[in-house]
Amino acid sequence: MSRAQVHFELFVRRKINAPWVLEIATEDRARAFETAEELLADGRVAAVRVTKETLNEETREFSSLTLLSKGAVEGRREPKARGRRHAALHHAPGPLFRPRP
Repeated sequence: MSRAQVHFELFVRRKINAPWVLEIATEDRARAFETAEELLADGRVAAVRVTKETLNEETREFSSLTLLSKGAVEGRREPKARGRRHAALHHAPGPLFRPRP
């Protein structure tokens, strides 16, 4: 039986509502976890996520399993705007064509 191909990916969020960015991809599980903890402890990132990626030999697709999520993983929700909503314009559209004289 062949051994499945596995690697670990560390994703980071630099700021709270920033998108996730791939920081490293490695076959060393301990390195992925250590790097995640260091980045978070030093305050260089707002959140970290470590995933395990396993290759399916038949389909050649990776399946992902989240092993660690720390920090502001969900981010903040934007507050809803209060006050008056903009009124829709109520006028008829102009003609699309004009007849020839």
